[in-house]
Amino acid sequence: MWYEVELSYCKTLYMEEERNGVGWDQETHDLLCDHHLSLYI
Repeated sequence: MWYEVELSYCKTLYMEEERNGVGWDQETHDLLCDHHLSLYI
C-alpha cells in the first residue's frame, strides 16, 4: 500500500516539476523515485 502511495507521489511531483519548468527528464526522475522508494524497502 505505502509503495503505491509513494509511487503516485513521485508521479505527482514529476508533473509539478514539468508545470514549474524544472523539467527533469523521465530517466533521472525515475532514478530519484527508485532511490526514494528504496529508502522504505
